[in-house]
Amino acid sequence: MSLSSQAAAFDNTIFLEALGLKPGDLSIGVAAATAMLRRGEGPEALRMFAMLALCDPADINIQLGLAECAAELEQHELVIQAASVLIAMAPQDARGYFLCGRACLMAGYDAEAQEDLSMAIKLDRERGAGAIAAEAERLLAIRAASSAA
Repeated sequence: MSLSSQAAAFDNTIFLEALGLKPGDLSIGVAAATAMLRRGEGPEALRMFAMLALCDPADINIQLGLAECAAELEQHELVIQAASVLIAMAPQDARGYFLCGRACLMAGYDAEAQEDLSMAIKLDRERGAGAIAAEAERLLAIRAASSAA
């Protein structure tokens, strides 16, 4: 069984029920943490996203929020971890690759950044979108220019 099918098969319902929660109950926490981040309360938002991820590590929105919040706080290693979970759970979603690639670039992992950003471009174009692809291409161009200098 592949990692992505193992992640998809993960059922956190029993754990959530033990906490007195139903699947989806944590979405209120995601909204609250996102609001904190928008108000400039990054460290508090990061703590909330981390707590939510402990409660339901298989929730894509929680992992996405955790990665985006960690990126705001320049916690590149944490972004890579959360984005890796996103990639494992949703391998056809460009967002995980983009977040991981950007964090790898910021952390100095150039080969990994190239690989992840290239995959983000490919997946975003296949989906017919383009915003993620355009930003990933911009980051790769900056990387290439700085490597050439």
